[in-house]
Amino acid sequence: MKAPALVQKAILCGGLRGAGSAAIYDGAGKHSFSGAIKRCVQWNRNGQGEAVRMDISDWRKKIDELDEQIVALISKRAEAAKAIGELKRTAALPVYEPGREQAVFDHVRTVNPGPLADGEILDVYERIIDVMRALQRREG
Repeated sequence: MKAPALVQKAILCGGLRGAGSAAIYDGAGKHSFSGAIKRCVQWNRNGQGEAVRMDISDWRKKIDELDEQIVALISKRAEAAKAIGELKRTAALPVYEPGREQAVFDHVRTVNPGPLADGEILDVYERIIDVMRALQRREG
């Protein structure tokens, strides 16, 4: 089988009996597989267009690094929410502002690049906002 011209990722996998198998991504959301999968290695392009081999442990390390960044950003967002909560308390404003929350959801939906669908990213943000609201109430 000839790989499509728009191949963006290739995942090379070892079969259960040592026979090689491969999964090819065609750039349009379709994968083709051959053989049984035991161990997979994914090849991505780095900034210079070179193929970089990444196995599961490499991807998990990348996820750990991303999680550290996400936690730091959520903490910064919490500090901002806490400051807003103090201003709300001083001005006798309610913690819950549905119009503002809808504006946040609309903004997040607008900037969502995928691969999560808008509904999925909104699920994440609903929880983040719920926690931020609880922080504002707790600090009040």
